[in-house]
Amino acid sequence: MTLLLEQIQEQNRATIEAVFALEHRLEAKWEARFARIEARLDALESAVRFNTETLRQHAEILRQHSDELRRQSEAIEAMRRDLNSQRALLERKAETSRLEALEGRVAQLEAEVLRSPKL
Repeated sequence: MTLLLEQIQEQNRATIEAVFALEHRLEAKWEARFARIEARLDALESAVRFNTETLRQHAEILRQHSDELRRQSEAIEAMRRDLNSQRALLERKAETSRLEALEGRVAQLEAEVLRSPKL
């Protein structure tokens, strides 16, 4: 009976050692996997932080460009109004010049009519 108990104890010890060995292997395997996952997660978090900052900077640049575009559009509109005003002045000046030329021709014709003998 003692021999049988010793054999059972030896089998139990071997089973316990096998279970502990398996536990250590599984633990090491899981720790390695978790370490790789944590490293990947750290890299992803870093990439997200970098991309977030880059997006913030791009948004600021876009806002600045939008402001500049608005200012330039306003300046273009002011120049368009000025150009239209200048165009109107030139058209009036051209009309005035044509009227002055016409008045000169009319004056010449009137002078010729006054000089010519009356019928």
